[in-house]
Amino acid sequence: KDNLFLVHYLITIMRPMMTLLDVVLLLSLPIINDAQEQPNKMYQTNQFNTTVSFRQNICGIQERYDTGEIPNLENALKGTELRTVNVISQYFRLGETGALDEEYPGLVAVLLDELARLGEFTWRNTYAVTPAPINGKTWTNLLQWTTETYDVSTDWWASSLVRMSLGVNFPEGWYDASIIMVGKKNKSSSDVFQMWVWLAPFDRWTWCLIVVTIVLSGYTYCLLEMIDTKSD
Repeated sequence: KDNLFLVHYLITIMRPMMTLLDVVLLLSLPIINDAQEQPNKMYQTNQFNTTVSFRQNICGIQERYDTGEIPNLENALKGTELRTVNVISQYFRLGETGALDEEYPGLVAVLLDELARLGEFTWRNTYAVTPAPINGKTWTNLLQWTTETYDVSTDWWASSLVRMSLGVNFPEGWYDASIIMVGKKNKSSSDVFQMWVWLAPFDRWTWCLIVVTIVLSGYTYCLLEMIDTKSD
């Protein structure tokens, strides 16, 4: 329930910035002038440690929104310190001091800052970091663990049916990694209506044979009826 509420909330506040053009424009804006905090040691744990959980119970916020006490979903997390986990990569960069890179912290940090500004919540004091999957684990294993341990797992996560079947909820995105069947459209094909296109499945000799079979069958039935009028 908490995951679904967070996904609904993120979709709501992300709508003004969902297009690729908006992302490009966002990257051209100055970085929000917040302190470049280090990962919070209180929320750091060994990768794939299932004995702890830093997820917050936001069912109370959901109920307040359902009853109308919180009129707008955009302000539902106002004042909340969201506990996020981020994979260290080119999208989430740490500097030499171990804090977020002051020059450019990465696309994920920039988007989180913008989301925090729109939703009036914070994340820089309560975030954790994790490396790429270890010990033969997959990225899907990492995604499942991070979403079960933190409020939000922020990275370049591709949505797929396998991951959704594991209970992972995704906000509205622009990329689908599900296996789908695709094909190239024949450039010579035309969308103009063609009256005789229904003849395409067979060649002309096959159609002639079909017509002859229908005519002969009709004459045969008539002949049989003339021979024995009481026959069925």
